[in-house]
Amino acid sequence: MPDTYKITIKKFDPSVDIEPTMVTYEVPDDPEFAPMTALKALHHINRFEEPVGYDYNCRRGTCGRCAMMIDGVPKLACLFPLTGSHTFEPLNGFPVIRDLVVNKKEAYAKFVGSNHSVKILEPEGALQPLEYDFWKDVIYPLNACRECMSCYASCQALHNFNRVGTFAGPGALQQIYLRHVDGQDKMNRIEQAAFAGLFECVQCGNCSQVCPSGISCTENIKEMMDKAEAQGLKPVSDKRTAYFPML
Repeated sequence: MPDTYKITIKKFDPSVDIEPTMVTYEVPDDPEFAPMTALKALHHINRFEEPVGYDYNCRRGTCGRCAMMIDGVPKLACLFPLTGSHTFEPLNGFPVIRDLVVNKKEAYAKFVGSNHSVKILEPEGALQPLEYDFWKDVIYPLNACRECMSCYASCQALHNFNRVGTFAGPGALQQIYLRHVDGQDKMNRIEQAAFAGLFECVQCGNCSQVCPSGISCTENIKEMMDKAEAQGLKPVSDKRTAYFPML
């Protein structure tokens, strides 16, 4: 491993700055903190160089709060091991609060709007325990979403085709898919997905590539697309355009 890491950070405080600036720091390697991660490097810069705005909580890949663009790809800073020179930027497509901290309020609202609690006609006590293998293999992996918004930062439909107003986004659609496969939920989740902009997805595959939980976002959306089309819920005018992944 190198003795030092060269970290370039896109710094911007919209309350005082007109334009962002790229600032480079040298972070020494320290075997005591091996492996040296992006988050540890930020801690060092913030403590020994100058203040840098960034967000984190759990430091072990669970909360998703430290997501940022690292070398142009959404990553969790706490899990990303440094190898040499790297560039840290705020998540793509989100308003910058300061430096690497972004405002995720609108994206979170789409998650809440997915209405992902189980909907049944019977009293809540009528819910039956899930079969273990089904829970382990299907429900638990979907429920492992960190809400880090990496899928939103990489989504071609949102950024290249400007579907922000009509597309709930890959993360919110995973919440809908979770209840679609639940088995006890009584809502028509395929219809809900269709009205959440299901067919705005361009199937670029980026969301699946960047998901730190390993959720097959693109495949799950395609499954709902096929079922929506079978139910007659596909728009007559399909605006989707084939697009190569950016990652």
